[in-house]
Amino acid sequence: MCVLGFRIGDAVTLTPRSIDSSQMIIRIIGKGNKERIVPLPESILLELRSFWLTHRNPDWLFPGNTKTGYLTTRSLRNAVKSACREIELVPEITPHALRHSFATHLLQDNIDLRTVQCLLGHASIQSTQIYTHITVPMQDELRKNLDAKFNLLYKGGQSNG
Repeated sequence: MCVLGFRIGDAVTLTPRSIDSSQMIIRIIGKGNKERIVPLPESILLELRSFWLTHRNPDWLFPGNTKTGYLTTRSLRNAVKSACREIELVPEITPHALRHSFATHLLQDNIDLRTVQCLLGHASIQSTQIYTHITVPMQDELRKNLDAKFNLLYKGGQSNG
């Protein structure tokens, strides 16, 4: 669920009632006990349904080892670490790195910063800006835009002054 920009604590505490498949959204109670609504891609809904059918826990989407508890953040971190080792991914990524990647990819796809802020559940736009990274494709696009602007300005590279 970190691939949707969730904090690790938001992901492990999801309940089956968090999912509204008729509206294709997930309701998250996040930091500060604030609710936010995140669009739910159909492919993730299908994966979540398939996973839930393996345990059918009525209280948690990601149940822990106890019948009443949810998966711990430590267990999720260990699972990500194990998956990285299994596919020989070096350096290993973290669930929080997936949150950063989510924000960066949205910005790369021209999703505005305010929308990214809402999806991440940040109270302040300054918090969201920390998650933004200028990727190589973004640098290339910026360079093309600047080239176009300066080519118009200097008409073929010749300056008048």
